[in-house]
Amino acid sequence: MISARDKTVEDILDLLNKVVIELLPTVPRDLPLPDLTMKQFRIAMFLFIGGSMRMSCIAQILGVSMATTTGIVDRLVEQDIVQREHDLEDRRAVICQLSPHGRKILGQIWQSFRNKTKGIFMAIPEDRINLVSEALMLLLETSKTLKKDMGKECSK
Repeated sequence: MISARDKTVEDILDLLNKVVIELLPTVPRDLPLPDLTMKQFRIAMFLFIGGSMRMSCIAQILGVSMATTTGIVDRLVEQDIVQREHDLEDRRAVICQLSPHGRKILGQIWQSFRNKTKGIFMAIPEDRINLVSEALMLLLETSKTLKKDMGKECSK
């Protein structure tokens, strides 16, 4: 038999799926989007949000080998989404970052997401918006704590 807590967690997960679908950005029609796989898009978003990142860190986040990561990043470089360079402190390490073209495209997608999300948040009654803020802060704090406890921090 499923516990009340497990049922609540499942209900939250169902709600989260619905929220994510509602918040998906509306990409401007005039934006020439490259044809990206999900892993390519994830890498591009990691770099957009987190800045430059070591190739080994990208591999760790995706849960794939360095060889697989290199192939994925190669295709992003070919599309002028990502740039690579060797780390000045450790020539063996490769640092990835978005190219100016990649920053432009991801910036427009991110702005679309922010605009849509802001519109939703602004529509929440003033006496309830703090509930949303508190819930999101708790979610973020718990996620960070679990990440640290599992040793999954990835340095640049």
